[in-house]
Amino acid sequence: MGAGGEHDSIVHDQMREIFRRADMKDLPAMSANVRELLSLANSGRSAAHELAEVILRDYSLTNKVLRVVNSAYYGMPKPVNNVTRAVTIVGFDVIREMASAIALFEDFVDAGVDRDGVAKVLTRSLLSGLQAKLLVGWKGFKVDAEEAFICALLHNFGQIMVQVYLPDVYQRIDERVAASFSFSIEAAAREQLNGLSFQDVGQEMARMWNLSPKLISSMTPYPPVPTGPGDSKAYLQNLAAFSNALTGKICNGQAFSKLLAEYKDVLAVDRAGAIELVQKSVDLAEEFSGTIRSGLAKLEIRKRIAKLG
Repeated sequence: MGAGGEHDSIVHDQMREIFRRADMKDLPAMSANVRELLSLANSGRSAAHELAEVILRDYSLTNKVLRVVNSAYYGMPKPVNNVTRAVTIVGFDVIREMASAIALFEDFVDAGVDRDGVAKVLTRSLLSGLQAKLLVGWKGFKVDAEEAFICALLHNFGQIMVQVYLPDVYQRIDERVAASFSFSIEAAAREQLNGLSFQDVGQEMARMWNLSPKLISSMTPYPPVPTGPGDSKAYLQNLAAFSNALTGKICNGQAFSKLLAEYKDVLAVDRAGAIELVQKSVDLAEEFSGTIRSGLAKLEIRKRIAKLG
């Protein structure tokens, strides 16, 4: 076994121990609907009917997907009233990623003890995903927009997993950070998670759930500088890290000028562009579901954007 394999094994064992101490017999499993949706990632566009079948098994998911497709974002001239047509018009990949995101959100909110807290962190993730997707279109980066969306959506996967499935541990991390402003959430996480970072937890769970390597690599908080316009992996990493950091700073009422400077050479987003990006992502997020609208209200993000001028 190579060094990477040994590291993965150690991380897996550490995670099993953490969850065991939290009285969970095993690591969390993915719901059947989400697993099936993500398993279609490598299917061809001819498998659209399979995707529609999975979505149609869940009445709530069907309604939510159709609501988003019929939102102002897609600007359909006529209402789309069935999933198969939605797949044909909007595209297989778009519908798959949209349905996967919605289904994941429902899974996490239902599993979490602190439903309001989970809804807020998931809403922040959705806003980040939408921003990454918008940036691809605005800047013309040579990456797939839907891939950018899902990578940014699950950038903080490890933190979400801990908050949903280990609420007591997450509370201790929160309290540790609150007690000392100089103590970062990353340091607090390592202290409470047997030396593991949120990134370690997220990437290990993603491997267990057979998520894509690009998605897993995009969970890094320290993305490398792309080697050129065709370095899609590095651009996905930068889009995911930047959009999540920007969303976090605005939701927390923090200055973000240093963040813009840090990503200036790679993403070239100025202050006005950043504010517009976040505003647009909020407008789009309101089309997703009641859970997301509730999360937006709790974050009070529109008020925070208004204060930025």
